[in-house]
Amino acid sequence: MWSSGAFAQTSATRSSSFAYDAASGPLTQEVVEPNTPALRLETDYANDAFGNKTSVTVSGVDIVIRSSTAAFESSCGAEIGETGERNPTCTSRQRPTIGARQSW
Repeated sequence: MWSSGAFAQTSATRSSSFAYDAASGPLTQEVVEPNTPALRLETDYANDAFGNKTSVTVSGVDIVIRSSTAAFESSCGAEIGETGERNPTCTSRQRPTIGARQSW
């Protein structure tokens, strides 16, 4: 049987901060709870000249740092296969200033 009284309610607010590359614009860092050291979770991003994410690193208190990387062909920005094969198809490239694809 349920009581007719009101249930206790709590509210919480999550805070995040973001940093962007000033020259080209991609996201370079996201921090959840930047002002609370015990809850802080930081994600750092690296991008190549085409704007592709080449690495992501996640770190925080009491967690193992995790990283992942990706490789892209430098001449056109095409992703290199997981096996590291260096024969991607380059029929278009990313324009880093606006993020649009450009064919040639």
